[in-house]
Amino acid sequence: MLGEDKIFEGQADGTVVPLSEIFVESGASKDLEVNVDGITATEAKTLAANKSCINVKFDYSLPVTPTEKEEAESRIETYDVKTSTVLENIELDESTLKQAKAQMDEIVAEAKTSIESCQTTAELESIEANADKQILNIGCNATQTKVTSVGKEKMTDISELSLTEAQKNTFITEISGAVETTNNSLVVASEINTQPVSFMESLLGIKKAYGAANGVSEPDDIAAIYTAFTKTVDEILSDANLQVSKNEAATSLTKYAEKAIVPLDTLHNITTGQITQAQNDVKAKVAEGQTSIDNAKSAAELKEALADAQEAIKAVVDAAVTADENGA
Repeated sequence: MLGEDKIFEGQADGTVVPLSEIFVESGASKDLEVNVDGITATEAKTLAANKSCINVKFDYSLPVTPTEKEEAESRIETYDVKTSTVLENIELDESTLKQAKAQMDEIVAEAKTSIESCQTTAELESIEANADKQILNIGCNATQTKVTSVGKEKMTDISELSLTEAQKNTFITEISGAVETTNNSLVVASEINTQPVSFMESLLGIKKAYGAANGVSEPDDIAAIYTAFTKTVDEILSDANLQVSKNEAATSLTKYAEKAIVPLDTLHNITTGQITQAQNDVKAKVAEGQTSIDNAKSAAELKEALADAQEAIKAVVDAAVTADENGA
């Protein structure tokens, strides 16, 4: 039985307050102050919330009711459905999805069997936490398979682009890094916190996070992590395709410059020094254009960089030709 000597820990101000004092300050009745083990989940949540509790720690061994068992089973089933939906939405291949669902259904069935025979809230909480954890692990493992598969597809796509080997390696390394980072985020801590805290946390509406820091603690986290991954690899592939266009633009600029300077060799009314200067100016404009091409962040910027560079080269050559025509 929970008595007045039990405590709430982790108050907002860092203090430790006797449970009975929390009830009194919260406006609870004398019966609730004395008969602590008789309070309902709603009453416990309200009382604790009024004290801004962020963590609860106490031993408990309350008898579990049929209603609590039914509610726990329902929550586990909902958790299973939620995780399955996430896996469907990330478009797992049929065999992997089927296997994951079968494994999760088995976990649900085992949990229901254990719930039927459990006697205390402590046992019930442990069964539910373990079932959720196992379901989540299955979801994470299946998603890791998908992440690895998508990563390989993107790497293949990059390997087939018109890029230098060094460029290909750079983008492939980025994809590989995204896969590794994502799969690390999908790793769920293998140990479950067995300290008697999660029972009251569930009353407070606080879902215990079993995942590693910045990792997975809920099915929705799996979806969020996978979405972030696909966004990252799509951006990398987009950058790779933009690099292909940059390579083509650079080649086009070089050919344009080579063709543009041909008339310089036919000029006779300007000095050799002036011709050489014009040729050097064209080379400088090519270099400047290449820098602009390299720095382009989009197809539109790239198109503009190439056009500007070609215009600058034309201006240099036109100036030399005009000078020659004027006999300068």
